This record gives sequence, C-alpha cells and structure tokens, in this order.
Amino acid sequence: MQEITSIQQLEEVLKANIIVCTPSKKGLTYITMYKDNVRIQNAFSRYTLTFHDFLDLYGNQTFYIYEKDHDGEISLEKDIEYYNWYHK
Repeated sequence: MQEITSIQQLEEVLKANIIVCTPSKKGLTYITMYKDNVRIQNAFSRYTLTFHDFLDLYGNQTFYIYEKDHDGEISLEKDIEYYNWYHK
C-alpha cells in the first residue's frame, strides 16, 4: 500500500473518491468522502465527520491508499485444468 505523506495529499486522494485506510489496534479503519464530509468505518462502527473534525481526531495517524487484495480471484489456468481432469 502506498503511504500518504501530507494532509494536502490526503485531501486530494479523498476528493478523488479513493479509499484510504489507517491501522488501529482493532484492525484497519477505512476512510472515504461522503458528500462533503468524511466517512470513517471499521468492523465496529461507521460515522461521518467534517474534514476539519476528521483532522482533529485522526491528523496524527499514518494513512495508506487502500488497494483491494486480488488473491481471491479465480485463476483461468487452474479452472481449465480442473475441468479437464473432471471430464476424464
């Protein structure tokens, strides 16, 4: 994951509707823009703050651009191999 290095970059990334995450003691917290506010979500809660309030609470955190894990995709080669063995 790519680390966000400044508040300006964080604001630009969020305004581009890119998901940002930050690690916490209970897992990852995900941050997105929702209308003109910032939505914060983790496994236990979801709430919306103004950008100013968000910076007051989370300004000292380390943020990363969220990249979806693609390991769960079906491999076409393995799929073809499976069906070739299945029909023998």
